[in-house]
Amino acid sequence: MVLLGGVKSIGGFCEKLTPAMCLIYVVGVLGVIIINLEHVPAAFAAIFRYAFAPMPAVGGLAGSTVALALRQGAARGTFSNEAGCGSSPITHATAITDHPFKEGMYGCFEVFVDTLVVCTMTALVILTSTAYGSTVGKLLVTIPLALFAFSTMVGWEINYESAFFYLFPKGKQSKVFKYAIRILWLVPGFLALGKTPQVIWTIVDIVSGFWCIPNAIALLALSGVFMRIYRDYESKYISKTKPVSQPLEYVGKD
Repeated sequence: MVLLGGVKSIGGFCEKLTPAMCLIYVVGVLGVIIINLEHVPAAFAAIFRYAFAPMPAVGGLAGSTVALALRQGAARGTFSNEAGCGSSPITHATAITDHPFKEGMYGCFEVFVDTLVVCTMTALVILTSTAYGSTVGKLLVTIPLALFAFSTMVGWEINYESAFFYLFPKGKQSKVFKYAIRILWLVPGFLALGKTPQVIWTIVDIVSGFWCIPNAIALLALSGVFMRIYRDYESKYISKTKPVSQPLEYVGKD
């Protein structure tokens, strides 16, 4: 229902849902951390101890443990904040800003908040509380988690549709084509029903690798463009050797 309404419907839905689910989650997480505040130092100690010195192992097993930790860390980090995947520029490109570098910094800030703040809070809850939480605690985790997943699927459809019609611009003129794309977007979700978490995570890890590789190549190819944008920002807002009103040199594509 949300998807068929298009971008306005998706935007209106996420605008109302996102603040509510984030508030529920943050309040719930902070509540658990405050209740277990005396265990927080030990939790941080465990994080650093096992991050830099994995559980005791010998020989080749030690190496494989470190390799597994790095692989899992990279995979979960990508899944958590999408840094390096090339997805967030689709959304940020629609923003109205006086300089593209400023918008890019907002993107960096999102990764900081999502990973270093929210994920750390989640880790502290897991490490400071018992394995069997109360019914209220379980609901505070389950409900926002379901809403996060749902809003992510809905919001990602915009990225999917934008990318598809960039490749096939003529299809954008057809309402039938648009509805078909939006319905097609729902298919993977139904295919995932009944699958084990191990299968789903394996698929996610593989696909995440697929989309990071071409984006990494694109980032290298666009590094010169980035430096021109940065130098323009530096000269206007830091050294102030150029007027802010001076147009940015055109470096995009029609």
